[in-house]
Amino acid sequence: MPASGNIENRFNIQDKEIYKKFKVAHEFFLKGKEYFSKNKYKKAQKEFKKCIEKMPEYADALFYLSKIYYKEGKFSIALEYIEKAKCNFKYMNRFKLYLFKNQLLKLKKKKKNLEEKLFKFEQSSDTWCDGTPREKDAGEKNRLQSEIEKIEEETIELEKEINNISKTDIPPDYFFLAGNIYFKLKKFKESLIQYLETIKRNPQYGNAYNNIAFLYYIEEKYEKALEYLEMAEKKGIKINSEFKRAILKAINNKGNKPSR
Repeated sequence: MPASGNIENRFNIQDKEIYKKFKVAHEFFLKGKEYFSKNKYKKAQKEFKKCIEKMPEYADALFYLSKIYYKEGKFSIALEYIEKAKCNFKYMNRFKLYLFKNQLLKLKKKKKNLEEKLFKFEQSSDTWCDGTPREKDAGEKNRLQSEIEKIEEETIELEKEINNISKTDIPPDYFFLAGNIYFKLKKFKESLIQYLETIKRNPQYGNAYNNIAFLYYIEEKYEKALEYLEMAEKKGIKINSEFKRAILKAINNKGNKPSR
């Protein structure tokens, strides 16, 4: 993975080549995501692998590959892919941000050229006696206006993408999946770290609270397990009520009372 300090220079030199590679990789990713949504995991896997063959740093493709390997029970491979996804996420965001900003500049330049062309056209076009444009000129004017409107729509969508990318850090789903994988590998300490990071990034991530509580429960830290379930309840998150009763029972059996 390239050092972040050299990213801008690398893009400036290889802009067209990298953008072409990114577009091809992105198409593979979109196909893979579509297959994944339809539970066609083998087909999705093929598309995601094509994506990372074109662009090994494509974090979201690495994330989905990790999910597929997790479903297949190949937890060590799943862990490898989710860790790569986390490592590359910020790089991909910077990469996409740079490229999308370049694309935005090109759209604005294209719009300016079309507006100048439209202005010149309006100044020189033929009109009938009543001032209305002749049919041929009216068609050309409508075409130019339509192109300008289309660019304006594309610009709005691109600005939204840029704004989202600028605000986005590594998603909590990445850490939650990593937590699940570590749990399956019986690496409970590492699993707990990932779940705690999940709720740090999204305090409403309900499943993470249940999983944190369960990890404390199996360590016989029942008060701590109860603390996280009650924390979730205060946030309006649905918890496993049977599990809560089991924790309370375990606390009572130890002769302790839950702190309130």
